[in-house]
Amino acid sequence: MAIEGFVEALEEGVYVGNDILKIYHRSKGRFVEEENVCVRWGGEHIFCAKVFKGRGAYYKPWVEIFKVDRRFFGSPVELLIYKLIYENIPRRGRIFVEYWEDRETLNFLAKGGDPKESRMGKVLMRAGFKGLRDWYIPEGLREGFYKLQAEKL
Repeated sequence: MAIEGFVEALEEGVYVGNDILKIYHRSKGRFVEEENVCVRWGGEHIFCAKVFKGRGAYYKPWVEIFKVDRRFFGSPVELLIYKLIYENIPRRGRIFVEYWEDRETLNFLAKGGDPKESRMGKVLMRAGFKGLRDWYIPEGLREGFYKLQAEKL
């Protein structure tokens, strides 16, 4: 099992109803183990992902979903993508999902809600992930948007 399977599936294309999820942009990341992909659904941008393949026993693989179009949240694509990542990431691998455009999750967590009880948290757990955590750590204007983290335990 390797996270590369997630990228390979999207490179080939994954059908969702009559539309296809497919990578339209692929580039190297900051490290040799990192890759960036942007995905279209039905010909329009739906999300980008930063895929870190891991580094030996020290750093486990992870995938960050960002630049997410609002159409993603609550769509059949959302659960499918989380499951695809879960199936291809090894144990202790992580997923990070930017939820800025998921207004339901954003509002729920802004009021102090438990990430597991949020709309997105429930979908991540349906995909198999556990250990949810809400992230927003200021990093000198490089922190990005709010994210939920989940782990394959």
